Amino acid sequence: MKRTVLIVAGILVSLMLFTGAAFANSTYASQTGKACTYCHADMADFSKLTSEGQAFKNNGYKLPAPAPGYYTENDFAASVDKILGKTLQVSAPTSTVTRQEAYKYIATLLNLKINPSEVNKVLAKFKDSKGVNAAYKSYVAIMVKNNLVSGDKSGKDYYLNAGKVLTKTEAEALLAKAKTLMYKGAPKERTFVTSEKCKTCHPTEYSSWKEDTYHSKMIMKRDEGILKDAVLKWVYDQDGNGTNDGPTIGNVTKETFSILDVQYVVGSYWKQRYLVKNKVTGGWQLLNKQFNRMTGKWENYGNANDWNMMCATCHTTGYKLTYYDPANPATSKATWSELNVGCEACHGPGSVHVYTKSKLDIWNPAKKTKAEQTRACGYCHIRVENEKYKSPQGNYREDLPAPEVGKTFMPWDDWTKWYPEELVAPGIQPEDPFDKSYTGDLAGLFKTDVLSTTYGVYEEAKHHQQYQGFIQSNHYKKNILSCNDCHSPHKTKKTATLIDPKATCSTCHGSAFDVEKIMPGTAKTADNLYVRTHTFFAGQTRTSGPTATGKPVYYFGE
Repeated sequence: MKRTVLIVAGILVSLMLFTGAAFANSTYASQTGKACTYCHADMADFSKLTSEGQAFKNNGYKLPAPAPGYYTENDFAASVDKILGKTLQVSAPTSTVTRQEAYKYIATLLNLKINPSEVNKVLAKFKDSKGVNAAYKSYVAIMVKNNLVSGDKSGKDYYLNAGKVLTKTEAEALLAKAKTLMYKGAPKERTFVTSEKCKTCHPTEYSSWKEDTYHSKMIMKRDEGILKDAVLKWVYDQDGNGTNDGPTIGNVTKETFSILDVQYVVGSYWKQRYLVKNKVTGGWQLLNKQFNRMTGKWENYGNANDWNMMCATCHTTGYKLTYYDPANPATSKATWSELNVGCEACHGPGSVHVYTKSKLDIWNPAKKTKAEQTRACGYCHIRVENEKYKSPQGNYREDLPAPEVGKTFMPWDDWTKWYPEELVAPGIQPEDPFDKSYTGDLAGLFKTDVLSTTYGVYEEAKHHQQYQGFIQSNHYKKNILSCNDCHSPHKTKKTATLIDPKATCSTCHGSAFDVEKIMPGTAKTADNLYVRTHTFFAGQTRTSGPTATGKPVYYFGE
């Protein structure tokens, strides 16, 4: 009986010791951010400690504070961000980082793998391989296999010294090798991959761009985006006047077209235009009328230029001229990656980024200066007269194709310096002041009455030239705001797309802010509809014109 009691008691004591150790172990792991094997050399016998575990115990079961100037895990994360362009979440920010911990971080970031059966074979040549912490052994082997680690030589032997604390110099040399491996097999040049590819890793941003902004909806297939009221008044004579009030003529070829010939629709919030084929050039042309969503009326529209040689630069992503002969602009050819303003219009071509997953390989406006952010938007939100390139119909283009045929605009490009002698860019170049008397499409570009000349602020009088208005504002001049601060092109963790000017401005100026006074509608965009000025002039006394409200209603539903 006594023997039985002693055996049971012994078992209970063993269980208590085991569970107590296990509890303490898991508690310390959660407190320190270190894996259990950081301290315990043998998970079957908790009394066997690693050198790190012994130091932890000697320090009253706390991670020893790094000596002044030591390289910490936070420092390592900063080096990773700088060299690899990746975000690293470390487990113990203020602790030193050992070689084996760094190996694990790097292998995980680069998604490096190894067959478990290879591990011991790969590490066999190192004298201390059997002493490598079991939790890190496969990561050490991965680094050796990929020639990122060769070990320390002592005489004829090699040692891993996997538990050695890293210095900044050693860590960054290791990361430089990892960077070379990261780019192995990557595309040699940055090319466009389309927004659909971005969706794979950035579903939230993609969904918001797709659903919440008009950048993704500027060009839509007829049966996806044609306005309901336009169809009713084009096909069914809803106004009952007995005639077809809709567009019937192609602006360039003057051929007769019907709604069935429409391939794409352009716009839907303010107005809508309609694209049909130009059989002569193979490009697209617009029909002779546009539909005003707010008034429900048809308006004449007379742009007699191929859409893909006059408008597509800013209505597509990755646009580039592939052929241009100044003596015969009718033979011009162009191509693009996707319709509408996609992810890569603002972030640059994504092929290398898709491969490396590195921030170094993508342009992030949020990390750039206010001026750089604004200039990227300004490339399209501007009116210019381009005397370097002509449309197939022989007219000066109103957009900015890249200076070199075969190249495309990149969001980091300073387009304000492109072919200055062949470009009229009001308000951008010193020789083209806001108050100059312009002709052609630039005529009447800004308000130039006494109010403007008195204060030297020239509000926009035409639409899609917000950049030329905004650069006159103190918001821009004093580096307070960029376009992105009020108009996020997609939702992020911190910022939602802002389209209500009252709500947006009240964020900084309070609820008493009068948006109609500071930001009246001055830029005409359709019959009796006006886009708000972006000069933000406090002395503004202009009466605001009516602006568009509500959401478009499509014939085939959203």
